[in-house]
Amino acid sequence: MRFATATLALVMAAVPVAQAGSFKQLVVNDETEAGSGFLEVRFMKELFMGSSHYGDPSGGCEEDEVAVRIQGVGGAVCSPKCDGMECPTDVPDGCEATPQCLLQDAASGSKYCALACRKGTNCGEGASCKILFPGIGLCTYD
Repeated sequence: MRFATATLALVMAAVPVAQAGSFKQLVVNDETEAGSGFLEVRFMKELFMGSSHYGDPSGGCEEDEVAVRIQGVGGAVCSPKCDGMECPTDVPDGCEATPQCLLQDAASGSKYCALACRKGTNCGEGASCKILFPGIGLCTYD
């Protein structure tokens, strides 16, 4: 998810930054211009919340993911591209599903990863296993 610089500065100024066990306030002046000698920074959400692949698209996806809706399946999920047949293994907290290269974009042929699950699998907070065929489903967020 991308934010305008001014918006980012306002968000960052209100959030304490954890650094070596202590908290410090990061203040970014949104009125400075590029090249003025100020260090340009970006907000690292992974410092404040569990960052993983396969999250809820309503909260924004990781840089290497796209928000997808899967034909015939309710909900949506952030999905990274497959690397060959390999997928990132970092899953949302509490998730017991298995990342697998299961999706293909009909238009481009690109392959994407999803969380394979079975009935009763914990997909993590806010997600649920949507059964596609007997014995297999996909985790999505409603």
